[in-house]
Amino acid sequence: MFGQLGHGTNSNEILPKQVVELMGSTITQIACGRQHSLALVPSRGRVYSFGTGGSGQLGLRKTISASTPQVVLGPWVSPSGVSLIAAPEVVGNIVIQRIFAGGDHCFVSVIPQQSTASPYDCRDLSEDTQILVITESYAESLARTPCEGAVDQDVLTFLETFFKSLSCLNGSFLLDNGGHYYCTSKHHGVDLEKAEAVFSLIGKIENKSIKDVIWNCITEDLLRHLSPSPPDVETLRVYLTIPLYHEFNNPKRHSRLQKPFASAVLALKQPAVRVLSSWWGSTGCEYFERLVNAFKTVAGYVLRGQNVPEGKTAFYDSSLVAALDMLALLNKINHSVEGLKVPYDTFHISDISECLDIRVDYVRWLSDQGSGKLFLCNYPFVFDANAKVQLLETDQAIQMHKAMTEAAQQAVLAMMFSPQSLNSINSFLMLTVSRDHIVEDALRELGEVHPNDLKKPLKAEDAGGVTKEFFLLLLREILDPKYGMFREYEETRAIWFSESSFEDNSVYFLIGMILGLAIYNFTIIDIPFPLVLYKKLLNEPIGLNDLRGLSPVMANSLQSLLDYEGDDMEDVFALSFDVSRNAFGEAVTVPLKPNGSNIAVTQENK
Repeated sequence: MFGQLGHGTNSNEILPKQVVELMGSTITQIACGRQHSLALVPSRGRVYSFGTGGSGQLGLRKTISASTPQVVLGPWVSPSGVSLIAAPEVVGNIVIQRIFAGGDHCFVSVIPQQSTASPYDCRDLSEDTQILVITESYAESLARTPCEGAVDQDVLTFLETFFKSLSCLNGSFLLDNGGHYYCTSKHHGVDLEKAEAVFSLIGKIENKSIKDVIWNCITEDLLRHLSPSPPDVETLRVYLTIPLYHEFNNPKRHSRLQKPFASAVLALKQPAVRVLSSWWGSTGCEYFERLVNAFKTVAGYVLRGQNVPEGKTAFYDSSLVAALDMLALLNKINHSVEGLKVPYDTFHISDISECLDIRVDYVRWLSDQGSGKLFLCNYPFVFDANAKVQLLETDQAIQMHKAMTEAAQQAVLAMMFSPQSLNSINSFLMLTVSRDHIVEDALRELGEVHPNDLKKPLKAEDAGGVTKEFFLLLLREILDPKYGMFREYEETRAIWFSESSFEDNSVYFLIGMILGLAIYNFTIIDIPFPLVLYKKLLNEPIGLNDLRGLSPVMANSLQSLLDYEGDDMEDVFALSFDVSRNAFGEAVTVPLKPNGSNIAVTQENK
């Protein structure tokens, strides 16, 4: 407010801003007074002052203020011997060593020009003034300490200081050469390889005293000081490094390590969660998988330890809930990355069906949704294929039983009040088809079925009676190219919807109904749709990588288009916003946007 920022105004700046008059100069010292500032340029032996000067504290030989840097004249010279004072009686043989600014005054300390000492440089930081960090070489020395050997008290003091301090941990393992500066949601500044190397060595320590000190400091002090509302983005670095501690792989210690860590993460405010999620999403696959396994192992360990009796589901356990909620967050992050960071089965708890009755959990979950009780069905990503089959069977049995019960009730009512309609009530979904016209017959029959009847068990009858071949024959016919409803891609043998089909949406709807009936009636069918179809059904984001499941060549071609940085793009690719398709033997050009054929693809619009 008093010009002490040197910007030429008295406005209050809250963001960093360059001082124009000092640009190009190497400043090695800054001193801030109450309402004025000093800056030193040692190469020219110059001190600049700016701000309030009512008491003469700017050294300008006047009681004036200055909002831009002014040279302070004095009996000193630059290191090369050039003096700023023209008075002949002044002999310049001293140079400035340090500058100081107080309330309403300033002063400098000087040294002889020929002195072996050099002016102080605030940019050179002494090691003993820096925050305590742990290095790979220090961790190696800890790992070499004998198992039963005595440990120096200085070592224990160092470990206690370091592992109790969030600041020390956040200040360690940083990228070299200033790469850790400008910490944002996109850039955490942590050298994870360096951190992994140090924690790997810590995991090899055999000395009990050292191991106990590290364990107690982390669990009793460090984790308890994690705040739900961190003061700065840099303080979130601890969530990247602590999971590298080898005890995270030990589920037996979950109550003191994994649970408090998960609880701290889940308690974070949304802005902090977004930053941390971005950081975890940008880590390598190996790191991310390690993080998932740490909490998946805890969940499995707790479930196995509960010894759930038959007919019961999992008991509430705070460690189990914390681990599952952490896995839910990690699963969300995994799906936010194009192409998945780790395979979805990384989250599967393989023996979950042996730990509890999945069917009981599902039935109770259906009736108690929103009750706040613990149900594994709230975490479907932990179910493997075997568990999901049990869930489908359970759901099918419930819905089929309900549909058949309703049909039986309708039959009883019809018998009592409307006997003539009794013949139209059936406990099964009956489809009468012929092998010669299976597609036409099936589509006709399904088009006349009431939606409620679809939940009943299916009976498809032809001249040979009920047949398991119904779905296989029907779908083989529907997918035949002669119908032109689907197109097969030779590279992957996958199919996709044909752009040139003459069929309307109602036919595709009936095909979807057939697929649903096949799943509902537990018939295994081979429909080679790419994974992207299911992502679209789940409203998950679609990216270029999804195209590889259909046509890798097309996907790679589009990627090369994005990667090309040359100025001659239009000449090299010669593309416009349209595509050519083969429709019944004829080439058809389809614009991808209005007037697309006349719009060239360039570096700006690609």
